[in-house]
Amino acid sequence: MDGIEKRQMLVNRVRPWLHAALQPEAEQHVDSVEAPDILTIRLRADDMTTLDGLFATYAENFSFPSYFGANWPAFQECLLDLSQCPSPKYLTVVEGAENLLIDDRDEIETYYRIVDQVGKKWSTRIGLGREFGGGEVSFNTLLAFAVPSGSAYLEARPLFGR
Repeated sequence: MDGIEKRQMLVNRVRPWLHAALQPEAEQHVDSVEAPDILTIRLRADDMTTLDGLFATYAENFSFPSYFGANWPAFQECLLDLSQCPSPKYLTVVEGAENLLIDDRDEIETYYRIVDQVGKKWSTRIGLGREFGGGEVSFNTLLAFAVPSGSAYLEARPLFGR
């Protein structure tokens, strides 16, 4: 897979919706796809080492409603209702992803599954308003790893291009 294909995957509405790359490669891809119709949200995994930190960081950056319940079902529900920050394309970049949920490691698979499901659900919605581009929406997550070693990177790496 060449660089152009990888970059396009970051804003595509087809599987995969969850990607992993090393930080320099991730930055090149993100810089190459930035456009006015793409809402790029950068998150620091250092702020998301715990499940509570992950929920708080997403809630702040995606403007979740004040009644957000800080649990997985509520997290998924809020990511599927982004009327407070509409866009035809979403790209979430998690920088330093080797630290993502490092203190709650047993939750990482649930996180991967939910952001993948959210990407799938957004990509199949139709009839959305103009603020969402009028139809299907791309919702992709890029895990940007600063270091290529460690189990977190090795677990996530196959997600890119899956």
